[in-house]
Amino acid sequence: MPAMNPLLFRLSWVVLALLTACGKESSADPRAKHLVLLTVDTVRADRLGCYGGPNPASPTVDRLAEQGVLFEHAYTPRGLTLPSMATFFTSKYPEEHGVTDNKKRLRPDEVLLAELLRESGFRNRAYVATLILRPERCNIEQGFLPGTYALVADEVQMTRDAVRFLDNKFGKTERREFLWVHYLAPHAPYKPPKWLQHQFTDPAYEGPDGSRKSLDGIYVNQVELEEEQRRHIEGLYDESIRFTDDAIGQILEALDRTGVRDETLVVFASDHGEDLYSHNYYYYHGNSIYRSCTQVPLIFQQSGQVAVGHRVSEMVSTLDFLPTVLGWLGIEDTGTGRRGIDLGPWLRGEEADGRPLIFSQWDSTIFSARDQNWSYIWNPQDHTPSGPPEEGEYPIETEELYDLSNDPDEQFNVASSHSKIVERLKRAVQRWRSELQVRRGEDAELTEELLQDLRELGYLEDGP
Repeated sequence: MPAMNPLLFRLSWVVLALLTACGKESSADPRAKHLVLLTVDTVRADRLGCYGGPNPASPTVDRLAEQGVLFEHAYTPRGLTLPSMATFFTSKYPEEHGVTDNKKRLRPDEVLLAELLRESGFRNRAYVATLILRPERCNIEQGFLPGTYALVADEVQMTRDAVRFLDNKFGKTERREFLWVHYLAPHAPYKPPKWLQHQFTDPAYEGPDGSRKSLDGIYVNQVELEEEQRRHIEGLYDESIRFTDDAIGQILEALDRTGVRDETLVVFASDHGEDLYSHNYYYYHGNSIYRSCTQVPLIFQQSGQVAVGHRVSEMVSTLDFLPTVLGWLGIEDTGTGRRGIDLGPWLRGEEADGRPLIFSQWDSTIFSARDQNWSYIWNPQDHTPSGPPEEGEYPIETEELYDLSNDPDEQFNVASSHSKIVERLKRAVQRWRSELQVRRGEDAELTEELLQDLRELGYLEDGP
């Protein structure tokens, strides 16, 4: 894509300065006028081609990575949708923004990204496909005016709506724009649309499939799958990713048509990954604290501004999204208690220091710390995450340690033979825990509507 004419680019910021002169002043010179955030539920990073995935499931995202900056080791502090997205928009750990599970909601006094952007003159628009992010049940829609935050369960229709907005409204005035689109398709059950079926699976296959009944049975009964069976289920998952990748391609094509693509920072990410049978015969994510669920894809792209084809090997967190975006857009942050670091130097192609340690948690019970070489899990109460289904158990030992150099998939617990490393990382977890500014999120009202939402997504058992 050709770079924007430098004179036009400078003139656009003169206009922007005049527009914001009576409002909040920028804290830095902005490198982008607009923001498009594309998030996809339940995308395990290593299933994408740009992260080494075995199937061509993500050509659009792969091209985006080639045109921008990809973070190879980005992590979420909680492998669950609402806690993770709340971290994206607050730059706080789950116990600090208070949303530790999908039945909590953000307190109204939390200052979210969309609120800061609206105060700075942005026009915000969101389309989300998951019931977990239903407006008014989670408060993550704070900063979006009434009618501008839409739950659209039909993802084909959601893509049409987002494309229509881009074609007809995005960048058509001097207002700055923020568009967020959140897809659900890779989430279990793995049921790709008919026109994408058998791209990565054998139509003659007979055996366990991606249905909830099948996945639940594998988990509860600890079924030892053959390689062909695992590949088939993973292929269904990859076909669901391909569906979303095609939809994102339509959105980016519409963004190209606006004529303001070069002035727009595009961010692609996922809220969390998926176990995919990596641990405890489990194909979901809600019980997991391992890399399969806490590592997420994270890509930034903007022609003429973000470095091209740059891959960052240092560890970063979804906590870092908010300060990075605010800095890139030149927006002052009026919130408090943020935990993120600005990834801007990497976006400019410069060298910088990443996080020496990454912390994650399962609810408020099980905790982990990882550096570049080791992954440590501490389960001080010997808690066993369970269900759904109710019969399923997800055992996690009191202490687990994994040698990432030799065991990147965290399969062999070596805690008993590396006591000094265990003690070092346990102290780090305890110090991190002691420094958290813990707040309890509000309990979402357990209406029958909310309970049904959770059941449909597999977070609650069927029945009353």
